[in-house]
Amino acid sequence: MKKLLLSFLIAAPLAANASMSECYTLLQMSNVIMKSKQVGVPITQMINFNEQQYKETKDKNSHDLVDYMIRDAYSQADYSSQTYKDEQLNEFNAKYYGMCKEQSK
Repeated sequence: MKKLLLSFLIAAPLAANASMSECYTLLQMSNVIMKSKQVGVPITQMINFNEQQYKETKDKNSHDLVDYMIRDAYSQADYSSQTYKDEQLNEFNAKYYGMCKEQSK
């Protein structure tokens, strides 16, 4: 499951200007990042995937955004309750989707 979650990071570079589909892509990425953190994927593995993606795409905007999202996710508390994990995931996704939609106005 961890590899499945992380594989999305490689396949989803973002463009600098946010469109509807890019906001949805960002929503999916935030989901993958937080779920990976919640299932115990080490932050070093997430950072390494992001670095690998940058080497392949040379998309600095995407790299920097994903790096920020990874650091944000891993700075949050760990929960054992699935209810709290679900709430945390929803809030994390809403934060980044909302930011993207605001920028696309």
